[in-house]
Amino acid sequence: SVTNTFLVNSVESIIEAVNRYYTSSAQFVGGMGEQDPGVWFAPGDTRTQDLLADATTLQLLEDAMEACRSERHGVPFAVYTSGVHVVDMEAVAALRWDSVQVSLWAATPNDYNKCTGGRNDFAQVCGFIAQASEMNVPVEVGVLRQYAGPASSLALSLGARHVHVYDV
Repeated sequence: SVTNTFLVNSVESIIEAVNRYYTSSAQFVGGMGEQDPGVWFAPGDTRTQDLLADATTLQLLEDAMEACRSERHGVPFAVYTSGVHVVDMEAVAALRWDSVQVSLWAATPNDYNKCTGGRNDFAQVCGFIAQASEMNVPVEVGVLRQYAGPASSLALSLGARHVHVYDV
């Protein structure tokens, strides 16, 4: 049985997962691949981990993406991030992401804190969106439906290229 989720922890395991995904009969990319969702990286526990907050992980992603790109041209790469404690924005930008999706959730610090259990990271997330956009990183933002209007406006004003509205 083919799954779309693979646990990886090395360059080799990432390459193996990408190859397994693209060679499965369940994954057919027709035409020029314009409908290919690509490879999305996400931490195992989004409450405590962020793949962009660790230099070792950034190096692993860089090495794996480079190896995958040499084997499979045109594979889109994307990552989910909280936008908090990003270790090196230049290194993030250098990875040539097709999408970096950050969770903004709401349009005010108070509403953000309600959504995140009081993390008080609203300014950092907004700063990440603006800085990433200035560095030509294709940022997409996730917001909650109840805050969609003002949060979407904020995200777009900070430079996000797209806003995803979530019910949960």
